[in-house]
Amino acid sequence: HGRYRRTMVEPLIEHRLLKRLRVAELKELLEQRGLSTEGIKDELVARLEEARSAEEGGGAEPAVGTPAAEGGDAAAVEAPVDEGAPADAAAAQVEEVLEASPTIDPAPTNDSEVFEPGDPAGAEGGEPGPAQEIMPDAADVDVVASEPVSLPSAAPHPPVSSAKLDRARARIQANRHDLDAWEVIFTDAQTRGVPEGRSLFEEVLAAHPTASRVWRAYAEAEIAGDTGGNRDDEAVKAIFSRCLLSCPSAILWRSYTKYMEKTNDAATEEGVQAIKAAFEYTVDTVGEDVESGPLWLDYVTFLKAADPAHVCPDAKAEQAESARMQEVRRAYQRAISIPTNSIDALYREYDAFEHGISAALAKPLLAEVKPQVDVVRAALKERKKLHDQLIVGGLAGPPGTSKDDKSPDAQAKAWRAMIAWERSNPQKLAPNTEAGEMAHPQLVARVALAYDQALMSLWNFPDIWLEFAAWQESIDDEEAKAVLQRARDALPDCLLVHLAAADLVEARGDAAAAAAAAA
Repeated sequence: HGRYRRTMVEPLIEHRLLKRLRVAELKELLEQRGLSTEGIKDELVARLEEARSAEEGGGAEPAVGTPAAEGGDAAAVEAPVDEGAPADAAAAQVEEVLEASPTIDPAPTNDSEVFEPGDPAGAEGGEPGPAQEIMPDAADVDVVASEPVSLPSAAPHPPVSSAKLDRARARIQANRHDLDAWEVIFTDAQTRGVPEGRSLFEEVLAAHPTASRVWRAYAEAEIAGDTGGNRDDEAVKAIFSRCLLSCPSAILWRSYTKYMEKTNDAATEEGVQAIKAAFEYTVDTVGEDVESGPLWLDYVTFLKAADPAHVCPDAKAEQAESARMQEVRRAYQRAISIPTNSIDALYREYDAFEHGISAALAKPLLAEVKPQVDVVRAALKERKKLHDQLIVGGLAGPPGTSKDDKSPDAQAKAWRAMIAWERSNPQKLAPNTEAGEMAHPQLVARVALAYDQALMSLWNFPDIWLEFAAWQESIDDEEAKAVLQRARDALPDCLLVHLAAADLVEARGDAAAAAAAAA
């Protein structure tokens, strides 16, 4: 079903972000159009850009909610802007997300529907609407939003002020990296909710654009709605379109899948396919996370509950149930290969699933995976111990600002320990050398995820960017080049990053490109 997901996802990819796709993904999109898949990555991107431009008739229209689209000036939130923050790379996707997602009439919510703090499961209940396709592209994007971005449909709200907020802003004016002061504004935003706290969330995210815990709180506040229980679904969709790609947090992404389940009708094929696509893309993106266990449990629960004909629409009617059971089995087997905090629950469910189908067949199937599960359980002990020291998606500060356990420097040390452990391949995952693999795909995904998660709050650390690029270079030059480009976008004044990018290009024999990269 990869082709189905890619077809849904592609309209959300900006032209400028095509370079972030992997070579295999670019070739798949070209092949779908009957175009040549020969050449290096830059040639593939150029060919796809040309094809998309022709299809779009010369370019996309301005995004809904922007001055160009509205014929006037967009209201901006008055917020301190971190000049060192990465450039906005996701705001321009909003229009495409809204076009792909039919509008849902805001439905009143009650207290049982509000996302409680600390509850990643999010809200239950509510009336499902038409199938939603709030789906980012399959590549990472540049970290987002150095300036607040107006939400497409949310009514503007005047900047919030209070003695406490003014004191925090004065501290930030004196030191833009005062993370405790930023926490004051974030906490106030959570307390106020929407619409009043909307400008405060934007204020924090302007300086900390990859703080997944802030994005999650913002999304949950929008989903909970205002004091009258009215939810602005356009605002919710805009938030997810802005943050998911640059914030690979399993907890944030679970808020997204819960919202997709809430707003799509699981009694229809269209709704089931939209929810399924969201789950599949989510587990592909963050499924290797130690905190992804609840996501996997949600996914298999959804697959088992949905109409088999809706889950597997390509199967013949008499074979739909069997096809659905195969999908459930694959999901369970994939989930129990990952050291997550839910490994025991997942294995118990898988055991019950196989015995429910056939006790005779369950015995050999479970005997085959049991040794693997034992290795996973052993790996989880060390993985959890290392992960407990981490703050995933926290506020971003530069090196040298503090030495306490939660400081950027302490977190950099903790993330390096986690990454080193992931790179040590504790499960001894072996690559398929006959297929040309340099490393097992699961290992590659896990290490890359660890680096990406670290950089959500450590994007001010050039050495971590360089370590990530060096590791990628041992596997895929093109991916290393993409990492260094992200680093240059995040730290445009860092000479080390520019020189590393130039060295990589020069090593590939392109002197002119190397000179440009070093400039």
